[in-house]
Amino acid sequence: MSRIPRDWYDILNVDGDLDLICTELLVDMLKKASEQSQAIFAGTDRKFFIWELEDYNKLVSFIFDLCSSLHMDDDFVKYNSCELYEEFLYRHIENLKSQIANGTVEEEKNLWYNIKHQALLRLISCIMLSSKISSMRATKYLNDFHELMKSYGQKYSKNAILRSEIRVLKTVDFKVDRCLLYAICPLLILTLSHNEPNLDAKLFYSILHKIMDYYYLAKSDIFKRLFEVLSRQSVSKSQFVSLMNNTMLIGSAIVAAAPMLVNEKDAPQVLTDLAFITCYDEKDICTIRDVILEGLLASK
Repeated sequence: MSRIPRDWYDILNVDGDLDLICTELLVDMLKKASEQSQAIFAGTDRKFFIWELEDYNKLVSFIFDLCSSLHMDDDFVKYNSCELYEEFLYRHIENLKSQIANGTVEEEKNLWYNIKHQALLRLISCIMLSSKISSMRATKYLNDFHELMKSYGQKYSKNAILRSEIRVLKTVDFKVDRCLLYAICPLLILTLSHNEPNLDAKLFYSILHKIMDYYYLAKSDIFKRLFEVLSRQSVSKSQFVSLMNNTMLIGSAIVAAAPMLVNEKDAPQVLTDLAFITCYDEKDICTIRDVILEGLLASK
């Protein structure tokens, strides 16, 4: 799915009006985004989730730091790198576990050793791939990644780095554009602005990257807290997993959090409009929004 330009003014004309965006186009984009959201985990019965790992938040922080050290200022690269590495790591672990299903304890130890030993190499590959599908401006030379690996004491050749990139591609079935949130959130703000011109969509857009940064950096804490809240509402584990993987719903909650931070009087209108746009219940959007805001405000 094509991503919305990262600068709000890229989709506005000099008069400040929406430029060349008609209702039919927005409806079509929203429909495609919704279909992609529902298809991401369709037919997948996950035995575990990477965000459940104890040090998941540290992993995301490390990915952000790596992107920063490479001078990558495109938010998509760091968000997609997180999503892509999660997907790769899950499939990689499951593939290796199936290979030693009847193996010895020693073989299992070797499995985890190899995963740990190659973790940085695979992560760098995910960042490389994310930068390539982002934009020409974000793409770095192979030498940049090679030097970064050496700075961490990893003595892989450039050919080994390229082979690792191919390994990641094959493991995720060449589906490397994983960060649907990066398209959905700006698209929802754009739709809000189209439907309600009186809303200060530019202001919401200006705070979006801060909310998304927090969502990724605290994803593990957010989901754990959300599960606690929903458990009290008699929501089952399977229902929670379904909700957690609903990118359109998560995106709606992130966008709904924006006015609460910059212009709270618009929050009720935004919540009502998001429910109308996405066909999700206001209560569901509000529940996720409040969990995100609770942690975000506490972290300041």
